[in-house]
Amino acid sequence: MAPISDQEIRNNMDKMVDAPIMAGVHYGHDYPDEACFILRDGTLVYGGVGFWTQKDATAVLQVMMGKHARNDFQTMVLEAGLVVSMPGEYKYIVYGGPTRSQERILTELREIFGFDE
Repeated sequence: MAPISDQEIRNNMDKMVDAPIMAGVHYGHDYPDEACFILRDGTLVYGGVGFWTQKDATAVLQVMMGKHARNDFQTMVLEAGLVVSMPGEYKYIVYGGPTRSQERILTELREIFGFDE
């Protein structure tokens, strides 16, 4: 299966913006220290500090993945090429090699905000 594009992820999020599971979840390019996911092109997906404790992260990721959704969180992260960020813990997880755009943001998270892998 071809990997999902970053644009397709944004389109899926736009289509489901009013779904209860997506309340408070949005994307943009500001405040990398508040992001929960970093797309390959550097787009940041936000859900707030409580995202990992108050949301069903797998269900949110399934919405983001649309027709590419799976039941396994890690498989979806790998297929989408995402970096997982945990703002409340100042940590991030890279499951595959980050893109240049992702690495630029990770450098900022490490050097400015004190994040660690």
